[in-house]
Amino acid sequence: MTPARALMRAGLLIEMARCEWQASGPEGDGNFTLQGALRRVDEALALLQEDGPSSLRSDAAELSASIYYDMGDLPS
Repeated sequence: MTPARALMRAGLLIEMARCEWQASGPEGDGNFTLQGALRRVDEALALLQEDGPSSLRSDAAELSASIYYDMGDLPS
């Protein structure tokens, strides 16, 4: 995969994760879940290199934090 294609794919995965996060339903629904959104963000981060665009990396980090916030702390 070319670097340009990897950047495009990472951006798309971030936007797909954002849609999945905002439309998430009950666990077990199978369509849109917080865990699924988080997997997409992780996949996008794996495509981005250390010197990748900071805008994409910060979008992914912000989205990841928001998803983790919504997932909450189960033990408490």
